[in-house]
Amino acid sequence: MSEPRAQAAAVGETLDDHALHEAYESTLLTPGSGPRSGLSAAAEGVTPMALADWMLALLALGKANLVSVCPDPRAGAVLEVKRGGATPFACRLSPDHAAATVTRLALLASLDPLEEHGSLASLANVARVRVRTGEHVAEVLVSVGATADGLDAEVRALGASDSAPPSRGVSLRRCPRCGEWSAPSLAVCARDDTPLVDVPDDPRPGGNIGVYRLLGHIGAGGMGVVLSGEHVFLGRPVAIKVMRRAVADSSMMVRRFLAEARAASRINHPHVVEVTDYGVLADGRPYLVMDHVSGQPLDEMLRARGPLDPAEALRLARAVAEGLSAAHERGVVHNDLKPANIVLTEGSTDEHPALKIVDFGAASLQSGAASLSMDERIGTPAYMSPEQVRGEPTDARSDVYALGAVLYEMLTGAPPFTGDVPGVLRAHLTLEPGPVSAPAGPLPRAVSRVVLRALSKSVEQRPQSAAELVRDIDRALAVLGRPNWRKWLPA
Repeated sequence: MSEPRAQAAAVGETLDDHALHEAYESTLLTPGSGPRSGLSAAAEGVTPMALADWMLALLALGKANLVSVCPDPRAGAVLEVKRGGATPFACRLSPDHAAATVTRLALLASLDPLEEHGSLASLANVARVRVRTGEHVAEVLVSVGATADGLDAEVRALGASDSAPPSRGVSLRRCPRCGEWSAPSLAVCARDDTPLVDVPDDPRPGGNIGVYRLLGHIGAGGMGVVLSGEHVFLGRPVAIKVMRRAVADSSMMVRRFLAEARAASRINHPHVVEVTDYGVLADGRPYLVMDHVSGQPLDEMLRARGPLDPAEALRLARAVAEGLSAAHERGVVHNDLKPANIVLTEGSTDEHPALKIVDFGAASLQSGAASLSMDERIGTPAYMSPEQVRGEPTDARSDVYALGAVLYEMLTGAPPFTGDVPGVLRAHLTLEPGPVSAPAGPLPRAVSRVVLRALSKSVEQRPQSAAELVRDIDRALAVLGRPNWRKWLPA
């Protein structure tokens, strides 16, 4: 494995000559300063080789936990430095300068910078490497790739130490006297000068993963287990999904998980849970960190209330479709959409639903999923699309099918197909769902048409995107708004 060495003196001298290092330090001294937009000239004065080395050195020195270069059609490209949840430094780069910097990072990590994001090969375009800057050593996760707008790269810290290769699985230290948490680069407690002890990763309630303290179990599925926790420095509640050992034995599944976690971390939508971090445990199992969403899962609400009013069900489905559309625009397919993964949050009403789609741990990149064996197939049988049942690659239309099954359940009180797992899977392939009718009677044709079109066996006959499904739902809601005697007429 490559071990890029960012020499601190050389990097410091190069960057000092062009004022970039000083500019970065000045942003750290201004609390809450946020990204600076006028520093592009400083960055452009640095060679791509020095800029790439500087990015790595920041992680080794513990001054950042994430550094990225992302193409931006409006600004060429943007270099961002993240420290905790803040962005203390950001600047613009020209497209050529950004591409050369990404290429340098790719060469250091033995990666191909021209692999297109979403391709099958891009799933392997991630490397765990060790970086040394003077006496400081860090393990980092490097991922690079190509988009329609240019090349991008992300370098994320996994662990650090002062003078030796980092102890695998150690991301925190703690004072045995006062209990204060500290970064692994420190040797003694800042409060009472007591020597600090290492806190190794322990993915069980009561243990830690990196800077996250684990508090308890939330749930489990075929892909992994989900635990509640909190950031030990910020006190921010989180949910952490850790891949199961049996799944982590597949190197392809691990690479997929990391690539998809990176894509999911870039989804920004009010109806999608925020993925804030991801990494790899010492035993090789990847994990991702999400905001902890408080509220009532849709499956609990359906058990308590039964079938919903058609207008309420359609509005909930519309909100979910909007969130899925944002994920699909980033190339991420959820692959396990079901009522349990839709959480109604505080302030949700029948007229204005507030919800979050959670648990992207089974997600896949739209064009990057190879066919899976039966053992690798991920999803919940009652909501799996026919192509997912067959183990074929999935895209946005698979999520449309799953949302159709969820909408069917909201309207009728049960999923389209029930029974034992083999029978349900066969039904998705061979049977048509029963009539879409509520216990109180039949539903307007415009409503049942939305559901049955989403549940088409053929991907070509479904809405071709979540955005198209939103338009179908809007037409059905318009029908429900007509006078009662007109609802039953053809839309």
